[in-house]
Amino acid sequence: MMQDSEVIKLVKPVPSDRLATQVLVMWYNTVRPKWKKPLDLAITAFFVLMTLYSFSLRPLPIFAWLSLAGALMAIILSWFYVPFLAKAALAANKKVPMYHQEKDYVFHEDYMTFSSKDVEPMNIPYDRFTTLCKTRHALLFLFGKKLVLWLPLKLMSTDQLESIMRRFQNHGVEVRDIS
Repeated sequence: MMQDSEVIKLVKPVPSDRLATQVLVMWYNTVRPKWKKPLDLAITAFFVLMTLYSFSLRPLPIFAWLSLAGALMAIILSWFYVPFLAKAALAANKKVPMYHQEKDYVFHEDYMTFSSKDVEPMNIPYDRFTTLCKTRHALLFLFGKKLVLWLPLKLMSTDQLESIMRRFQNHGVEVRDIS
């Protein structure tokens, strides 16, 4: 078992597009209001049922086509909109020169240091973050609902992961496992 006083140094390589998109989708799912998914399902169900009902009528009413359009829009917005937004955000992130560089994360007892080539190292106290989320593929460092930093889980051992999560928890940061 790793001691929390030990320094953990991790180097994050330039992420693949697939992993970066997955992280952005996971971040959205983490900060999405709890009522959003049931509402999306209810709206989709409403329009699908209206479509089925209206197409069973003869002669075919004009609102049949409107309900079909509503059902298609509800399905697209509910299930395909977030990955589309994640890809758009990724395209924007790739325009920032620092995106294409390795990043160093050093976890000390009371703070972490984030650095990259041509950038001054930043010492960030753990309690500056509001939430640390462990997802299937990454650790997400959140400030409010904003994704500040993230690290792929494959870069760290189980002991390092547990130590990092414990350090944040010991400094009053909400630690959530949503994997």
